[in-house]
Amino acid sequence: PNAIMDANMYVQNDTLLNSNLVFSGTCRTNTLTQHPEPLSGSNYTSVVFIKAFNSGYAVVGQATQNLVGGLPFSISLNTAGIGAAHVQYGFETIGPDANPGTASSLGDVVVATINKSVPIPTSNAPTPTNSASGVLAMYDSGGEYPTVSGIEWLTSWSNAGETPYTITNSSNQVLKYTAVQFAGVDDFDINASAYNEMHLDVWTPNANQLGVELVSLDSGTQAAQVNFGTNTIVPGQWISLNIPFSTFMAANSTLDLTALQQLLFLDNMSGGITGGTFYIDNIYFYSNSALAPPPAGPAVPTNTAATPTASSALAIWDSSGVYGQTEVEDYDASWSSAGETMFTITNTSYTVLKYVNLQFAGVEFYDNVADQIDASPYNTMHIDVWTPNANQFGIQLVSLDNTNTQAGEVDFMPASGTIVSNKWVGLDIPLSSFTAPQNQKDANGTLDITNMQQLLWLDNESGGGVTGGIFYIDNAYFYVSSVAQRPHMTASHTGGTVNFSVPTESGFTYTLQYATSLKNPSWQTLSGGVTGNNYTQTLSDTPGQTTRFYRVSVTTTP
Repeated sequence: PNAIMDANMYVQNDTLLNSNLVFSGTCRTNTLTQHPEPLSGSNYTSVVFIKAFNSGYAVVGQATQNLVGGLPFSISLNTAGIGAAHVQYGFETIGPDANPGTASSLGDVVVATINKSVPIPTSNAPTPTNSASGVLAMYDSGGEYPTVSGIEWLTSWSNAGETPYTITNSSNQVLKYTAVQFAGVDDFDINASAYNEMHLDVWTPNANQLGVELVSLDSGTQAAQVNFGTNTIVPGQWISLNIPFSTFMAANSTLDLTALQQLLFLDNMSGGITGGTFYIDNIYFYSNSALAPPPAGPAVPTNTAATPTASSALAIWDSSGVYGQTEVEDYDASWSSAGETMFTITNTSYTVLKYVNLQFAGVEFYDNVADQIDASPYNTMHIDVWTPNANQFGIQLVSLDNTNTQAGEVDFMPASGTIVSNKWVGLDIPLSSFTAPQNQKDANGTLDITNMQQLLWLDNESGGGVTGGIFYIDNAYFYVSSVAQRPHMTASHTGGTVNFSVPTESGFTYTLQYATSLKNPSWQTLSGGVTGNNYTQTLSDTPGQTTRFYRVSVTTTP
């Protein structure tokens, strides 16, 4: 009368090792009651289980689920890689010993294998009614909306099964996930910042909870999860979930709605049924006029950089297609400290490079000897840069041989005022700035521009500027500039004024800058820049009683 019974009925089948074992069935009834005799207050519990043991029968992994009358059950356990030597699946009932004479009054548990009686959806999910012009769809079985292409609906790291399912007497094919712990959706890059709500329709025969997680990766992994429990997830009917973006952002304010790259469905939260089956349809983002817009993310370029005009060039990246691009091994080398993706400017066909959380990002050319770049026929490097949040930028060219790395670097620091936010900034840099030490503190006279194998984009320089910024890059190429071929400038002194005669070219802006020392110089920009007109023009300064060193900054005219 004072003992506890632990009764196990199971199958041991060690041929199931090294697989993802799924055990499914239906609990038709569970009428076990509280024991009425000596151990009052003790209930009977009955569960379904999978257990993995080592060679000494110590448990190394297990999955369990309570048996609930009227509901199917489904559990899974991946027995690979956990040191399992034996595996068992079955049922366990725990409770006080019973008097055989009265045992029948204490109830029972009846289980059955899942067969055609298992509930399946026999009707389509509700037809979406949102205007297609205000929707960005990932999945839509009814074809109301165009959908994002190339999506991987079950990643290799998921703990679930997935297959398409065509609803009976319908042509609508929905997503079906089984034995779900977590199911990852990948291989997309969505800018959802124009919307404020997410929609999906869910049908389950046996679960009572579901989590939805959105993930952005560009600035490190940022994930926001919203969970739905028994008050929302009800078996046997289509459930429409509408999730405001503000709910995701409340879970993680660093989620980047402009660069969503993964979606997860989960039922591995505590408190509910796990390993359930889910049918999912109509996954899309839309604008709900009743909701406030989501918090604004970083601005993105909405216009293209100026179309290149050089007669010929060696292009590393050129979205306009004016030049053919040289072969590039990698735009974000494995040793980089940045995230990189392609970004297509809205309402254009122009795709540019996007770097986030930039410290340094390596571009590699040298998969083989033929990929090494010879920039010696050119005298200038051009690049267009757009940033929503940074104010400094560096470019480093690198040549490699068997024993040495030679690198020359040009930096545009905050004091120069060159890198400004929310507009395309054109940079034209004489190659001599990378190779002539007298012109640039980080130049390197041994840089071999006939044999370049890397370049780096950087914003990790000192100088008080923003680091870890976001950069969009276009039109990176080497070309011949007639300005770079002529003398840079000549100087004269009249009274207290210093005059600089500068040959100019249309399409460029020329600004006079000065520093008081060439040791770690801080270049200051003087007002009164001029727009190039293919003639020599004059830039002036009245320095007073001081020593100044001068240079002219040449940028493309906006």
